[in-house]
Amino acid sequence: MRGEAMRSLLIVLLVGIAAASSACAGETLEQGPPPAWVRPIEAVSPIAGDDDDVAAFRVELMDQQVRLEGGVNQTYVRTQWRVLSPQALPMLGSVVIPWNPANQTVTIHGLRIFRGDRVIDALEDREFTILRREQNLEAAMLNGVLTATLQLDDLRVGDVLELEATTRSENAVLGRHAEILATANLPAPISHYHLRASWPRGEHFRIRATDGWDTPAVRRSGGDDGIEIVLKDLEPLLVPDDAPTRFHHVRQLEVTDYGAWSDVADVFLPLYARASELEAGSPIYARAAEIREATDDPRARAEAALRLVQDANSTCGSTLRRVCMCLPRPPPSCSSAAISRRSCRPCSDWPRRRNATPTCARLGPA
Repeated sequence: MRGEAMRSLLIVLLVGIAAASSACAGETLEQGPPPAWVRPIEAVSPIAGDDDDVAAFRVELMDQQVRLEGGVNQTYVRTQWRVLSPQALPMLGSVVIPWNPANQTVTIHGLRIFRGDRVIDALEDREFTILRREQNLEAAMLNGVLTATLQLDDLRVGDVLELEATTRSENAVLGRHAEILATANLPAPISHYHLRASWPRGEHFRIRATDGWDTPAVRRSGGDDGIEIVLKDLEPLLVPDDAPTRFHHVRQLEVTDYGAWSDVADVFLPLYARASELEAGSPIYARAAEIREATDDPRARAEAALRLVQDANSTCGSTLRRVCMCLPRPPPSCSSAAISRRSCRPCSDWPRRRNATPTCARLGPA
């Protein structure tokens, strides 16, 4: 198994299937019991195994349970990996948990090693190290994602490593909207796969599965609606590495309360409209007047506006909470004039878009 595929596998299993944005969450991992809404499933015996398995490791259990309520996504994940060869030790021996402290909190419920009939608490006398890696720093992009790492120095072939954790996410921009993307196609065999998602009765969610997975029916239980999938002995669905990205979406399930892409646009269009308003005296007015007087050609005006916002302004993309909380607007202390002087750093390429929209608007009809 290639190293990159194994890294992707661990990220999927450790973080779960939720993503979003909230008021400040936490820059450290929390520890505690699972949420009350989690339904424990029968544990897979960590003693049984298949010595003839040719993979470096096997996922004995992948249990994902999601609660969608009031715009908050909570994702509980419990996974068990069986070490089948020394090749898996470097990867499984390094527990990696990335999360965004502006968006999420992560609570660890347990990290255990099953060795024969022994159960070893892997968190005893060990602590996670918190890193801020910023892997796109060279591209002038900051996201604030933190990575918790823990090295297991006594993991052995034949051991079963179990991680149990919950990620809580809340998106201040999307409000009460919620969605998840689950996958059961990993670059390793899965002995027991379980997915459960629930939400309050009366809320409407659209569910769609990709190739290799049947769409489950919504069922009611108490005051909730939800879906549940239980699968056994899953083998990876192999897709050529050089195949277009759309062919890699196999054995995936989408759950969303959006009815169409127009619903997404309805959320963001007002934000962009408000963010495009300029203060009186903004230097963009003068630059737009210069372009308008230089040529009557709409195409030449558009090209000049693009050169202004793309070539004449340096930007640093940032989704850090203390900068902008992912809203398409500059920080409250930053004006359009300040942006044009390169003195503050809004989200991603937003300074370009924010300057481009009012600039083009003031050049007249295209």
